Amino acid sequence: MEPKAMADELRRLANTCDEEVREIEEQLRSLRLKAQKAMEKAEKSRELANMYDPAGSPPTTNGVIRKTKKKSAHHGFPRFKKKRKKGGKRTRLSQLRAYIQEHGPLKRREILAGTGIPAGSIAPLLNVGNGFRHHTDGRWSVADKPG
Repeated sequence: MEPKAMADELRRLANTCDEEVREIEEQLRSLRLKAQKAMEKAEKSRELANMYDPAGSPPTTNGVIRKTKKKSAHHGFPRFKKKRKKGGKRTRLSQLRAYIQEHGPLKRREILAGTGIPAGSIAPLLNVGNGFRHHTDGRWSVADKPG
């Protein structure tokens, strides 16, 4: 091959390489832009997630920190006093126990209808182990031994 032809071939190859390099650089710029947008989107998602569920930080409303209530050691159930309240009024626990002893084993809906105690109050009274027994037919009675 002649030196002039060789030089022309080398120039053509160099131009081809330059074009490929420019294409690769353009692809790299495009990928960097996409990565930057993805990072911005992820940051916005984290900010929104922290706004609605701030892990480890105090809850806020419009930037104002609210005090949190302490969790109950009784798994959400209120504590029931065994003593009578002042003024001779019976507690719901003693009222429920007396009603079931008087009427014998009853289903929960019968207890609700007869005692007038709200359903949300009867469930923890029966299930916490306050001396009630749950029969296989769905009736509740006062256990021989509490607990």
